[in-house]
Amino acid sequence: MSSERILVVDDEVELAMRCQQLLKSKGYEVDIAANGVEALERIAAGEPHLLITDLKMPGMSGMELLERAKEQFPDVQAIMMTAYSTVQDAVEAMRLGADDFVPKPFSPEHLLIVVQKVLAKRQLHEENRHLKKQLDQQYGFDNIIGNSPPMVAIFDSIDRKSTRLNSSHQIIS
Repeated sequence: MSSERILVVDDEVELAMRCQQLLKSKGYEVDIAANGVEALERIAAGEPHLLITDLKMPGMSGMELLERAKEQFPDVQAIMMTAYSTVQDAVEAMRLGADDFVPKPFSPEHLLIVVQKVLAKRQLHEENRHLKKQLDQQYGFDNIIGNSPPMVAIFDSIDRKSTRLNSSHQIIS
């Protein structure tokens, strides 16, 4: 059973419910929201791994929802879906952090393929982050052992340069 949490957001509640049923049948935890405000509340209550949102919704658009969700939860993956797709919309959605763009109507198989692809990408990012952390812990500067005068001089030099780089980076940031 999968532990990935998905939030489907669409003002067409029937479509959202069909997506929910389909994805639940594949083992995902799925919640739905009928608009952007409700979606942000659900995201804050329990961050999903994947946000699937309609582009055109009354009130808050899918683009605005995507932008606000990514500001609060940068690691959430996102799929934008719409019946009114244009190249400009797709480019803008990707610029705001969408991982894919699905035109309506779509087949259940198409949605599943896109969801699986995006969640696989998420899993690879998580594994990569974990492996980097392990490498830093195992081979980081703090694990170098040496107390001879030449090694102490090298450590001091590295520490001074690292401090300078960090302080100049803070000024630029």
